[in-house]
Amino acid sequence: MNKKTALYLILILMLGVFLRIYQIGSESFWLDESATAIAVKYYSPSEILKNGLVYGNVTPGYWEGFTNNLPLYFVLLAFWVKLFGIGEFALRAFSALFGLLSILIVYLIARELISEKAALISSFLFSLSINNIAYSQEARHYAFLSFVALCSVYFFIKSFQTGKARYLLMLAISNIAGLYTHFIFIFFVSFEFAYVIIMFKKKYIRRILASLLLVGVSYLPIIPRLFNQTNGAAAFLNKPTITAVIKFWLMFNAWIFPTTELRSKIYSQDFFQIGAIDWLLISSALLLVLVTTGFFVIGAFNFVGKINKNDLFFKKFKLPLKFHYFTERKWMLLLLFWFFIPLSLELLLSILHPTATIFGPVRYLIFILPAYLILVSIGVSNLKKPYSNAAIIIFVLLSILPLASYYNNIDKQQWREAAIFMKESLKSDEIVMINLPYNIAPFDYYYGKSNNVFGVFNAVQASKLSENKNKVWLILSFEKYMDPKGSIRKYLEKEYRLDLEKEFFDIKILHFVKK
Repeated sequence: MNKKTALYLILILMLGVFLRIYQIGSESFWLDESATAIAVKYYSPSEILKNGLVYGNVTPGYWEGFTNNLPLYFVLLAFWVKLFGIGEFALRAFSALFGLLSILIVYLIARELISEKAALISSFLFSLSINNIAYSQEARHYAFLSFVALCSVYFFIKSFQTGKARYLLMLAISNIAGLYTHFIFIFFVSFEFAYVIIMFKKKYIRRILASLLLVGVSYLPIIPRLFNQTNGAAAFLNKPTITAVIKFWLMFNAWIFPTTELRSKIYSQDFFQIGAIDWLLISSALLLVLVTTGFFVIGAFNFVGKINKNDLFFKKFKLPLKFHYFTERKWMLLLLFWFFIPLSLELLLSILHPTATIFGPVRYLIFILPAYLILVSIGVSNLKKPYSNAAIIIFVLLSILPLASYYNNIDKQQWREAAIFMKESLKSDEIVMINLPYNIAPFDYYYGKSNNVFGVFNAVQASKLSENKNKVWLILSFEKYMDPKGSIRKYLEKEYRLDLEKEFFDIKILHFVKK
């Protein structure tokens, strides 16, 4: 690495640090983050390990019926908080660290596979990625999972190049770490198995296969749970439609974090009332999607023009592809497998399986984002220098407003603010009902555990809890998923008089007095 390249890489890393630390603790934990916060607040590393492996739930007493937790991320975070404390900044900084390290690994992978120029472009685009930034500022395991996947790919490449035991061992460790962090990592590992099968005659392939088989053996203890996932975020997702696939692609490339007012206008389709700045924000995001997709297509199909059209059938495989061409350019096949195989498997599973509808949220495919951006960088680096520089400037300009909307607009439920309000307002003889029992976790984290706080699923439960109570509180959040018809509120409005209503982002607090 020459001095100029080193300087560029340092500047990219400095940009990555700023974008991942800026305002990292400004918003309170939302529902999913509260699971992380509760786990490390009330349980030791050994207790978290037991809860995750034995019960599949790192927060017993919360999220009853969920068995989709794996312990590694939470155990590591539990050690982290012993050094750095607990709170929004401390917990999210753990993710930010891995988000930053991921930028460096992206550079190393792209340099091994393509060129120094493409490596710098890849790491720069990754540093600007709003998805990586967002998950690097969230106290959840997705930034860590992305980092582990990148380490796996790097050691996978080095194993192919050298066959050295240390790379094979690190490959196995990386994959085992990913598999014991989240069940979705199995889709990532599948691309490496597929690549090994295609490259079966290459040097060191048996050693690499042995490393992957070691990973498979380590996964045996939790395979039964893999096929017994009856709850989790997938429970709230529908089978993917064309619209859902388009929405995923928009979110995967760029996304906006609108103001509450703009969000309301978009949901109500009141497009004529949207202001010029908001239209500029929306246009920036859409143009960023188009530009990124365009360069991805150029990068992904970079090899097409070089295939000999007279040699369409490779004798050994009897398939309409020139496989020895792919073997010569094995890095291209690796990138394509890395991106398309996990994407295709998750989409196919979501279509075919009645309950495993995991396709939709970007976080479930966060580990293919680096492959995508490396392919984009190939498209950019293929341009002549003035045009490639212009393309990078366009990426920067189109990213400014979406990033500004991310940092300036509230996007997470304001449980911290709601708890502060309730501490000032709740009387000892009153009860608090929360429309989703899982929402007790963020409320407990900020308010503290209380005997007069209850989770309710429906109006029947609300009627039993409020019996003989003159005053009750109702906290509503995630209404569209739980009780979308508002049956709990309707019951209370029938029996009580609404005395006070207070709103925070995605949270409503209602106080009722007996009629």
